[in-house]
Amino acid sequence: MYRKLTSIFILCISALVGCHHDTGAGPVPNASQIKASFNPSASPGNIRLALESAQGDIVSLDVIADSAPQFTGMAFKISYDNTIAQFIGCDPGQILETSATPLYAAAIINGIEGHIAVGASLKRGDTMVSGTGTILKLRFKVIARGNTALTFYENVLRDNTFSELSGLTWSTGTITGT
Repeated sequence: MYRKLTSIFILCISALVGCHHDTGAGPVPNASQIKASFNPSASPGNIRLALESAQGDIVSLDVIADSAPQFTGMAFKISYDNTIAQFIGCDPGQILETSATPLYAAAIINGIEGHIAVGASLKRGDTMVSGTGTILKLRFKVIARGNTALTFYENVLRDNTFSELSGLTWSTGTITGT
């Protein structure tokens, strides 16, 4: 099981483009008239999404570790309604940067519109991090009026032995286009 999970995580990280990924989404008719916003879940978790900024039709969300135990990496997927929003990229946060030079990756899952795979990891031998801070930022372009819930799935936070840290809660929220 350990080897399978390690292989999946390494494959995910190495197969995905780095965090400064841009999907190349073209212009959307009347996009300038759409205003993006984000409403976080009512119950914030240890790993949560929070609004970093909303400018016009672009919303930038922080993936935040909140009072997290020591960890070296994370992987998760998010589903959303791609008729409302498009994933356009991600940027590094700061909490992993305090330990070393981490690896980040995020991309739309091949053949599954409305689903992204995300990974962030320190390198072997790096000091684990803990506490509260932004792990990375996800950017979405709102292309239509309406709401789309963001849902975490297949989410995991790992320590330096690649063991899954249990007892954590993950919370997301809803992107709205008006």
